[in-house]
Amino acid sequence: MSDFDPDDDYYDDDEAELVDCPACGAAIYEEAEQCPVCGEYITHSTSPWAGKPGWWVALGMLGIIAMIVAMALS
Repeated sequence: MSDFDPDDDYYDDDEAELVDCPACGAAIYEEAEQCPVCGEYITHSTSPWAGKPGWWVALGMLGIIAMIVAMALS
């Protein structure tokens, strides 16, 4: 007798996550190396600025400049 139960929810956690292709916007698997729709290779950026809105980056740069000026004046 087998312990396998097809109705068991244990195996539902293994489903692959879908993300949008950065080039064409098609839904692709997170582990995909190349988009099957447009053929573009998927690169996962390791930059800390990737995915941040422009105002967030500008605010961060302004904060860094303010700290440098404050240290120079003290």
